[in-house]
Amino acid sequence: MDIYDLFRDSVSIEKLSGETLGPVKGLVQKGKIQLQAKHPLEPGDILVREMPFGEPERYVVNDPGFMQGIDDDTSHFQAEVTRESKANGRGDKVGGDSSPRPAPITYIVSGAHARFNQNSTDNSINVTVEAGESLFEDLKSELRSNVTDPQRLDELLSLVSDMQASQHDSKSLSEKLGQFISKSADIMTIIAPFVPALTGLATGAS
Repeated sequence: MDIYDLFRDSVSIEKLSGETLGPVKGLVQKGKIQLQAKHPLEPGDILVREMPFGEPERYVVNDPGFMQGIDDDTSHFQAEVTRESKANGRGDKVGGDSSPRPAPITYIVSGAHARFNQNSTDNSINVTVEAGESLFEDLKSELRSNVTDPQRLDELLSLVSDMQASQHDSKSLSEKLGQFISKSADIMTIIAPFVPALTGLATGAS
């Protein structure tokens, strides 16, 4: 199992030239869209998320955020985006400025000691998840707080401990991360904030 198994959304790319690429698999979150690195992505491109009802959601790319994976199956974009304004088009505008509003959330994942930062400049809640030992301990704490079935909790904690023991072996960590995600599909909303940091740790492990 690879990171693409997390991507449940269908996302198309509208280039500034008018060309439409995709769709590809993606994961749409507030201020960010992760998607397969199957096509080039540039600032100003529009990401279109297909919806099962109503009009598609449209997002302006502020920073493509390309992440080099272990191989082609794990390379992906972590694009910082702004929801397209129906009134203005290509992102909300601030005052009379014609440039897109800066992305309200910044994600940084790099190296074996990576941090996953969700920072807001508009009074949003700031969340920082540190990679390494604290990342795994924070994940365990989150599971203990939200998983009420003792047997299931023990199973998930064991998988986290396996990832923790393999954090310096990228291949092993990637395999164990895939197993953990597969077992945690029903609680994705709980583990989702940790996934980018875990993926960054796997791709940056030596």
